[in-house]
This record gives sequence, structure tokens and C-alpha cells, in this order.
Amino acid sequence: MVARASVLISLGLVVTACGGDDETGGDDAGELSDAGGSDAAAASCSLESEGELEARLTIAAALVPEDNCVLDPDSPTRSSGIMDLSMTDSYYLAVRIHNALETIAFVDGAIVALDVDGTCIPSGGRTDEFSAALTPMSSASVLFRAVEPVESQSLDGGEVQIVVAVEAGTEEATRIVSPSITFPIEICEGCLLNELGPCDSVEPPFADGGCYPGQDEPLDCCADGEGELQCPPP
Repeated sequence: MVARASVLISLGLVVTACGGDDETGGDDAGELSDAGGSDAAAASCSLESEGELEARLTIAAALVPEDNCVLDPDSPTRSSGIMDLSMTDSYYLAVRIHNALETIAFVDGAIVALDVDGTCIPSGGRTDEFSAALTPMSSASVLFRAVEPVESQSLDGGEVQIVVAVEAGTEEATRIVSPSITFPIEICEGCLLNELGPCDSVEPPFADGGCYPGQDEPLDCCADGEGELQCPPP
């Protein structure tokens, strides 16, 4: 695994929320697929929840962090991702969730599973906890780990579907769960790593790997005098 700058990640951090009448809000380029739809691979993962299915609580889009790594419900969106196993063993997913109920939804976590060639890992999904209180007709951005290190050991390339739903309680103490959606990621070894050559021969600007090096964004590296990679170049 390539040495890289440490990244401070707050798992399940709710960055901000906003109200409005738009059910999804912002750009819909990152609109996610319904896991109960026609996608055969996605449909093979069934998430287990004690909550009652509630279509008015939705995961509306996958989000791209801004340049300062801040998220909000109006951040740019993405429709798929990339995970480079040569640099990371985790994948972090930020999403916009929307509450169209007439009551507050106290969202307390995501149920997550990976569909790998028709096999659901883990079976029934696992829970990644966070908290967000959404007033009626409001949205919030949340961040959680969609691929854990132990799960990455089962990945060796190709496309993997992240299947996810969010759970919540209401003011009336009813447990609810959103419809599940899918987010595809391409698994690779070294596809995001750019080796530019000797450090004394490269010039900026350099790609720094984004907020979470090893996923979605390229990372430029150079070789120092001892042949060790410096990522990004000094």
C-alpha cells in the first residue's frame, strides 16, 4: 500500500442539512438506482431491517466532497465510483437523504451490503451508525464507510454494487427504513496511481487523491533519490 498523507475522517458525520420543497434537490446526475428494480445484480442483495418500509424517506444522490472536503446536500453528485486496492482497503460513501414525511425522521444509520457477482456480503447487510434529525421536507448529507477492510479482502477487480438503505425513528416512535438503492464502484489495482518519474524532474500542479486517497480521484507520485514513491510529490 502506497504511503500517503493521513486523512481525518469522521464516520457517519452529518455535515449540514437544508429544507425545501424539492424532493431530491440539486443536480440529479448522481441519482442512484433502486435495488428493487430491474438490475438483476442489485436485486440479489436483500437488506434485513426491523423497520417498516417508507418510500418518503429516500437516499436521493451520492455526493462529491467540495475542494475543502466539506459536504452539504447541494454538493456535486456522482453516479459511480472507483476503489483502488493498491492504496486503500475502505470506501467512504457520502449521500443526500431526504425526508418527505410530515414528521421528523431521526435517521440513525445505514444498512450496507456489497453485491459481488451475485453474492451478498455480508448476507442481509451490516449497520453503519450515524445520526441525523430531518424535519419534514428537508435533506441532509451523511458520510459512512460503505466498504470495510475485511470486505475488501473479497474484492479482486470488476464492478461491485454497494446496496444501501437508511433506518430511522419518527416522533411517533415508529421504526422505518428507506427503499434500498445501489451505487456501482469499479475495483482496480493501481488505476488511480500516476507514477510521474523522478521527483527532481516533475512540476506542479499535482493530483492529490482528493479527500479520500485511493477512491474516485487520481493521485500523482514521484520517485525520490532512493526510489521510494512520494505521493503526492513534495
